[in-house]
Amino acid sequence: MADRPLRPPRIELGPGLEVPRVLTGLWQVADMERDGTPLDLDAAGLALGEYADAGFDAFDMADHYGSAEILVGRYLAHAGPGHATAFTKWCPHPGPMTPEVVREGVHNVSSASVFCASTCCSFTGGNTGIPGTSTPCSSSIGCAAKVASVTSA
Repeated sequence: MADRPLRPPRIELGPGLEVPRVLTGLWQVADMERDGTPLDLDAAGLALGEYADAGFDAFDMADHYGSAEILVGRYLAHAGPGHATAFTKWCPHPGPMTPEVVREGVHNVSSASVFCASTCCSFTGGNTGIPGTSTPCSSSIGCAAKVASVTSA
């Protein structure tokens, strides 16, 4: 196994955005906290640092992954720029998808201390088939553009 690379291969997603070909998903945080006991954010931040140091420095999370956004936000604030890339998703509850609902959702994500440090925040919506409820979303890029246009209005 000596010919095995020590760090995962990387891919450029766009100019200035290079990530490992495997992202570290943090959905398990929600499962670990399901009994209502939050993780020790300092200890968990050290663990994220170990992943990042090994080259697994892109983290995927969502607003419903327990304290994952808070954890990554704290890690990024401590580690400083360039140590990791964060991707998060905002998954709104079904219902009317008005500009006000989107603004409040983005505000809630940003107050989790990770949004400003995130490379990408995807608006994960879906079409319920009921007029006026939710927003059809065919891609993260389209959704991010919708969020940006609503929040800048």
